[in-house]
Amino acid sequence: MLKAVFWDLGGTLCRTDAGGKLLGGLRLARALKPFCGSLFTGLHKIYLVMRAYKEVRETPGEREPELKDLIPRVFPDQPFDPLLVAKTVYEEALKYTNPLPGAVEAVAAVAATGLPMALVTDGFYGRDYVERALEKLGIKDRFRTVVISCEVGAGKPQPALFLAACREMGVKPEETLFIGDTEDRDIAGAAGVGMRTLLLWKAPRRTRPDFFFPDLHQLAKELPALLAAGLGNPE
Repeated sequence: MLKAVFWDLGGTLCRTDAGGKLLGGLRLARALKPFCGSLFTGLHKIYLVMRAYKEVRETPGEREPELKDLIPRVFPDQPFDPLLVAKTVYEEALKYTNPLPGAVEAVAAVAATGLPMALVTDGFYGRDYVERALEKLGIKDRFRTVVISCEVGAGKPQPALFLAACREMGVKPEETLFIGDTEDRDIAGAAGVGMRTLLLWKAPRRTRPDFFFPDLHQLAKELPALLAAGLGNPE
């Protein structure tokens, strides 16, 4: 019996990359200019941050990092407050954090079924950004809890993040539907602990989610009936 629905954030309900890899990188580099002196140096620092993030994530035994934890690595021997630098970056990202088409309606449609919902996200920018992003999207009150990778110490697709969300909600993995947009992180990770899965936007190639919807409008239209029927049998 399904008892909860978990949502991913970035790429599922909104963009969290300041508008795209290239344009977003330029925007974040521009925000870093006061600390770097030039746009080019800012771009280099963004590259170093993302490289450090990847290295930490791929190192066994390391905790999932938050942006503020990586700042000292890319600004060594400089007296910048990591919290200030990180906030400068995510404030810029927040300007371009807007709901993807149908996001508000989809979340409302699932909420109307009465099933409790949680947001389960890789929170690179930290809780303040995630909470403010949800407020900006107008959906913060829809979620019973927000579970963030940097606080759990493990990111997707590691089981620890998904299991921590289950504990927060008081449900078992098999009683949960996870909605996300990435196969390797969202679908593989959630399915790996026994959750039902729903992939959004791009048709699956490497995984076998229980459900697939090409957009949030279709999800809002069809998923409530599936939820009311206990999800039925996946195709």
